[in-house]
This record gives sequence, structure tokens and C-alpha cells, in this order.
Amino acid sequence: MSVNHVRTVEDCSLCHHSTQSFAGATFVHTGITGNCASCHDGLTAKGKPATHIPTLDDCSLCHVIGTTFLPSTFSHQGISRGCEGCHNGKYATGKSAAAAHIPTDQDCYFCHTTNAFKPSIFTHDGITGNCASCHNGVAAKGKTATHIPTTADCGLCHTTASFVTGVFDHTGVVANCASCHDGVKATGKNPGHLPTSQDCSACHVPGTFKNAVFNHVGIVNNCASCHDGIKAIGKTTTHIPTTADCSVCHNTTAFAGAKFDHKGVVTGCAACHDGVITIGKPANHFPTNRDCSDCHVTAGFLPASFDHAGIVDNCQYCHNGVNAQGKPANHVATTQDCGVCHTIGSFAGAVFDHTGIVSNCASCHDGKTALGKNPGHVATTLDCSYCHTTATFVGGVFSHQGITGNCVSCHDGKAATGVPTGHFATTRDCNYCHKTAAWTPLAFTHKSTTYPGNHNAKVTCTSCHRTNNETVSYSSPTYAPACAGCHEKKYNPGDHNNKTVAQNADCGRSGCHRVSSSSW
Repeated sequence: MSVNHVRTVEDCSLCHHSTQSFAGATFVHTGITGNCASCHDGLTAKGKPATHIPTLDDCSLCHVIGTTFLPSTFSHQGISRGCEGCHNGKYATGKSAAAAHIPTDQDCYFCHTTNAFKPSIFTHDGITGNCASCHNGVAAKGKTATHIPTTADCGLCHTTASFVTGVFDHTGVVANCASCHDGVKATGKNPGHLPTSQDCSACHVPGTFKNAVFNHVGIVNNCASCHDGIKAIGKTTTHIPTTADCSVCHNTTAFAGAKFDHKGVVTGCAACHDGVITIGKPANHFPTNRDCSDCHVTAGFLPASFDHAGIVDNCQYCHNGVNAQGKPANHVATTQDCGVCHTIGSFAGAVFDHTGIVSNCASCHDGKTALGKNPGHVATTLDCSYCHTTATFVGGVFSHQGITGNCVSCHDGKAATGVPTGHFATTRDCNYCHKTAAWTPLAFTHKSTTYPGNHNAKVTCTSCHRTNNETVSYSSPTYAPACAGCHEKKYNPGDHNNKTVAQNADCGRSGCHRVSSSSW
């Protein structure tokens, strides 16, 4: 037999059928029940491959003798540990990808049965730490999105039985409370909490929010963010109205003993100096809605300096003779404000503007308060503005409108043009013959019933009034006031049936002549 011949005590003819050659031998496993490895050692016969399950058991335990190595049947019966000797992913199915399988150095049998990997039974017995190595959200359930942010192991708060009813211990926590106490992961600040970026531990004791102790140390401003009357005591109703922070006047120990500094205050004084919150204007103060700082300094109310800058009216509100100098006794009578004529620098050098004045000039122009009528002025009760402009008295324009009599009161040759030399002597007023528009043309109408006022011939005044006065000088006074009083010398008896002048003295009533005719 060769050195690699199957070890056997059987006769050669059992396998070799030909006496001519050993080749073509046929081996029959009949009757073989064990000790397969005595042949299947990789030399005498095919042995275990490199990936075979490491075992000292005989081949027949899993393989069918006499047929082929496949299929094989493996029984875990009697195996209670050492699973991973085979289940390493090389010889047999091993742990799933490291990310999915629970990281452990325990043998498979701790959780799995020999029948199948599923279902598995896991027990936390003996596990006291490093929960997160499994509870990472992949291998096993991990922290929820709202979980308290922490690097501590699960076992610090949770039991191995359940995540519910976790017990948190604040021991050792001195800062970063807000990372959990945000109102989502854990109870956060209530709506009335002091606005602050400080950590909870600055005032609260870990384990409870009650009995918080607040320390003002280091706070120098933004007091009002808490002291608003809700979160903490705020300003009283009589407090000085201000947007400045509490710390400007108060210290963090107490509100009492506040010291106010006017430094930087340039306006808004009256908001405090109203006579209630602090001293206000005295009873005899100038009536004004200007701020105190316009005249006073923040060091004291005295001395005060008043500036009229910006004041353009309502001067008399102060200049009433009580609060400040008022109008003198001989002042122009007016209801206008001082600023209409005077400057805010001085009452002297006042400039009066007549704009808008159309009547009542005489209330000022009386010769005392202001220039009045000169001695030769037209006698009139009319207001100056009737003839003069407010710019000047010179160039006054007189309107006769409405004047119907008493022309001579002005037209006397002094106040206005009077009767010229040679004027008809009469006691009648000018408007008896003249119009107020002009002296000519005359508008004269005889009012006498004896005057034939409808003569058509050219009869001048002097034709009758030969002595230039109202007395009529008849050429034949014997027949006055009949027509013959003037026309006697033109009478021709022959044309009148030789009747005498006396018989036909009144030509116009004779029935022959008409005064409206240009000829007899």
C-alpha cells in the first residue's frame, strides 16, 4: 500500500476489482459509522476545508456517510456556550454589521437559542454602565429628540427595566441648566420669569426652583428688564418719568436714598417739575409751555435767562403789566400782539404795519397817540382810510360819493378849491349847480315857477342876472316878471294889432308865442 492509502484492514478486493490494476478503485462507506477523520485528513482522503467549522467531532456527526459532504446537518444539541467559535462570520453566520448588533463580548447563547437567532432574549442583568454603546438609536433604541442633552450614561438616570420614570440627580450640576430647562426637555422659565441670560444655577438650587436667591452683584444697568412692576417691584406712580435705567440713580441694595443727577438732561424738565413729582413753576411764573431748560440751568432755577428766540406772537400773554412790562398809557389802542410791531429784542424802534387796516384810523391818529389831522384838513367825521392809504397821508384821494350838500365846508379856498373870482354870487351850495365828479359841465335847473325854463334861445345867466347875483335885473322892471320885463324893447305894436305892451306883457300866455320856439 502507498503511504497515502486509506487506512484499512479490509482486503484489497473490497475496493479494487481488477486484478490487473489498482486504478478505478471504488470505496464503499457501508458499515462505517465513525472515525471518518482517520481517512478524511486531507492526505488519505479529502479533509475539512479552511472554512469548516472548527470541531473535534467526527464527520459522521453532521455528514451522511457514503454519499457526499452536502447537505450536512448540524445539531446544536448539548452546546451551551462557545457559539462564537463558529458564529464568527467565517465558519458560520456571525453578528450582523457592527453598527446594528449590540456591541458585546458575551457569547451568543446569552441572548440567542441554538434553534435560531430570532427571537432573541436580552437581559440587562449585571449591566451598570455604558448603555449608550447599545442604545445609540441603531443597535438599540437611543435618546429621543427631546432628551436632555448629556454625555452621561443611561444608567445614571434610567433602570435597565425601562426608560420610563428616569430619576435625575442634579448632584454636581452647577451650570448649563438651560440646556435642559428650556420648556421642552424639562421645565423652563415661566412667562413671568426675570429676563436673564444667566444660568438657572445663578439663583436656583439644583433639584428645585423654589427659594431662589437673587444676587445683584455685577448688575449695573438694564434693571428695568426685571423691575417692571410684574417680575419685580417697578416704578411708583409718582416716580420721575424717565427712560433711564434704575441704576442711574438707585443702587442694587435698595431703592431708597436715590441720588438724581441732572447731567445730560437738557429737555423734558416739566415731566418731573410739575409741582407733584418735584417742585414746579411758582404762581407768578411766566405763563409758558416751554421747557424749564430754555431759561434755567440744571444746577438751579436761579439765575434764569430768558430768550425770546422763536417767539413770534402771543407776547401779551406775558407782557400784561404783571408778569412782564405791558403797554404804556399812551400806547396805540390795539388788540394786535406785540410782535406785529415790536422786535423780541426791544420795544424801541417799533415798526407799524398798517396791512389789513381799513377803518378806525382816528383811534390812533388823534394828534397824541399818532399824527392827527392838520389845522387845514377838510372838516369831516369820515375815517382817514376813506381818502388816505396806510402807506402815507400824502396823495389822499377824496371820493365825493354820497355827498349831497355842505360842499362849502371844504371848498372854502383853503381846505379845498373854493369859489373863483367872478363866480356867480349865491348862497346856494355848490352841488346846486355842480356835480361831485367835476365842476363842469354845470347841471343847473331853475326851480322858480316864474322862469320859463324851456327857452330854446341862447340865454346865459348874465342875460337875466346882470349884476352877477341871484337878483334878476329886468330891463323893463315895470312888466316883471312877465315876458315884457325883458322883451319890451323888442315889442312891435304893429305886429300885435296895435295893442300896447301892457296888453300883451306875457307873450308866452298869449297863445301866439312859445318859449320853446327858436323864433317868435
